[in-house]
Amino acid sequence: MRGFVATGRRVRVVGAAGVGLAALAALTLGLAPAASGSIAATSRPAATHFPAGVSGQITAIAAVPHSSDLWALVLDGDTSCSSGHFFLLHRHHGHWTKVKAPSIGHCGELTSIAAASAHDIILGGGRTAEKIQNIPSVYRSTGGKFTRMKTPQYCDGASDVQVVAASSTSNVWAAGAMWPCPANAGQAMLHWRGKSWGSVTFPNFNNDGIRSLSTSAANNAWALNEDGTILQWKGSSWAQNGTPPAGDQLNAIATSSPKLAYLVGSVQNPTTFKNSPVVLRYNGTAWAPAPMSKGLVGIQLEYVAMHGKTAWAIGSRYNTARDINHPVVMRSTGGTWSVLKNTLPKNVFFDSISAVSSSQAFIGAAVENEAARTVKTLVIEVSGTHLKLLSSHP
Repeated sequence: MRGFVATGRRVRVVGAAGVGLAALAALTLGLAPAASGSIAATSRPAATHFPAGVSGQITAIAAVPHSSDLWALVLDGDTSCSSGHFFLLHRHHGHWTKVKAPSIGHCGELTSIAAASAHDIILGGGRTAEKIQNIPSVYRSTGGKFTRMKTPQYCDGASDVQVVAASSTSNVWAAGAMWPCPANAGQAMLHWRGKSWGSVTFPNFNNDGIRSLSTSAANNAWALNEDGTILQWKGSSWAQNGTPPAGDQLNAIATSSPKLAYLVGSVQNPTTFKNSPVVLRYNGTAWAPAPMSKGLVGIQLEYVAMHGKTAWAIGSRYNTARDINHPVVMRSTGGTWSVLKNTLPKNVFFDSISAVSSSQAFIGAAVENEAARTVKTLVIEVSGTHLKLLSSHP
């Protein structure tokens, strides 16, 4: 069983001069063979193109189970109320089409996406309410346009839905920092069981939001709180199951069965200030450090995806002396985690990862050119131990 996972959007600043995502407006996404020095794909040339005139940054990606279809959530512009807007790209049989995003209001946001099936796509975010705040919102497409789903009401102060996860059309979770109305002592998540959305409370000691969420079945889901608290769903209620070791920064969680889950992040050496990757494995009973190959100093992991016993973790190795970021992809098939060889250029930043099978996953990414103050958007396929450019803008 596949474990789907989506995490909230993270925004980067391009270059020391502070040129942000607004620079994307001048860029066009397209599918083209990799240029020399940009990204090394296989010898097979690219064959299809993104729709002409498309620009923006892929902020989340969802692979449709048991197919080659992909959905990408795209932000064109920056995150301010006046200069950014969202749309979607759908890859079907190798061809990309642009899909209109649902109406979210002047300051609304779309944060995450999940594929419940080939014809059932879920979006999470928040729509603007009375120009004061965003109301947590979930949108669904079952082959046509995206429409807002009816969900329980939330009180003042609730934020956007930050993460969504699905294992089937009858098991979908959506979470953020949401307080049900009338206000009670704790926060809640949204759970779709096939007919309607329900509100499910969970222990949240610091009233923080949910950083990462994953589910593989109706009786198996995991959530990572912003403060590092680890939460587990076994089918009836959420309960705390583990806390990160002292000093660890945990960023993402993924599960593929009730007896297998992974947490990824990093820990900083207090003397050298260098990061080392952290991977924790749940074996059905307890969390413990997963075995990793040697020499992984400097790596921090941001996202993780799973299918069966195979898992991928993506992040970066930062060279402080040269101010260079090197992208890192790690993989495990149930044993030791190791770094996959890649020839990606420096300053590639990964935004999300989604797994299709035990041998295939897709990564949404961007490469920054500080000299030109530009961002190039990429979609990368991970096939076994090999990385291949699937698409990029020219």
